[in-house]
Formats: sequence, C-alpha cells, structure tokens
Amino acid sequence: MSRKPVEFVDPVNLSDEDSFVEETENIINDLVDGLTAEERVEIEEEARVLVEAENKKKAKENYKVKAIAEARRVANLDPTAEKVVVNLNLPGHAEYIMINGQRYYHGGTYNVERGTAQFLMEKQQACWRHEDEIGGANREMLKERNIRIGRSDVNLPNSYIMNRG
Repeated sequence: MSRKPVEFVDPVNLSDEDSFVEETENIINDLVDGLTAEERVEIEEEARVLVEAENKKKAKENYKVKAIAEARRVANLDPTAEKVVVNLNLPGHAEYIMINGQRYYHGGTYNVERGTAQFLMEKQQACWRHEDEIGGANREMLKERNIRIGRSDVNLPNSYIMNRG
C-alpha cells in the first residue's frame, strides 16, 4: 500500500487578512446592492439608536425591579407573607423581645408575619430554657392561683385583690 503525502496548506498570513476583509466587504456590498453609502450610514445610525433604546428600556426595567425589592426590604413588607397571631408569655426576667427596634412585650398578643412569629416563639423558648438553667424562680408565674373574693373586697382596687397571697 502506498501512501500519498499530505499536501501542506499554508496558514493565512497577516498580509492575507487584508484581502479577507476586502472579500467580506465585497460579499456584504453584493447583499445590500442598490444602497448608496449615505443610505447605509443612515441605516447604521438608525440601528445604533434602536439598540441603545432597547438597552435603555432593559436597564430601566431591571432598575425598577431592584428599586421595588429595596423598597420592600426597607419597609420590611412581604405581600405574600401569611399573618399569624402570637401571644407572648415570657419569664419574670424578660420584659420584652426586641426585633429591629420593635418591642414585643410579655402578655401581648401580636398579629405578625410567620417568620417573625417563629422568631418570637424561639426567643420565648430560649428565655424559658434560661429560666430553667438558673433555678426556675419565676416559674411561679405560671401556677394557677385560687383567688377568693368576698364581702371584704368591695371597693378595693383590682391590683390589690390580684397581688395578695
């Protein structure tokens, strides 16, 4: 079996690049035959203006989405968030739980988003865990109290009746 030698193809020289550009321009000129140079420049300018307008429109839409997201973040609003009712029951050492400067007090009932409610419940649980660790002195707050009201309690303030042993 005889093998034929592979013919060597000369790579494109840099000087050949100019001829390639000329041929490409000739092909393009053939495709747009019938247009004058001024008409071509005018069409190129129109195309550039259209592309700029498209880019500007996309940029405005993207910036609007970003601005809305930022406004919602600042307002801390989520229109799709589900609201949940939370009743806080904190131990004696905790007066309130603060989230982003907003105070949620012991004994208060709050209608908050689900994420905030979960956070409040976690903090409430952590407060009670801490109470258990330090001895549970304030657990007495949860015990049932038998308060008897009799004739001697007439015209007495509520606070006096509730706070006596």
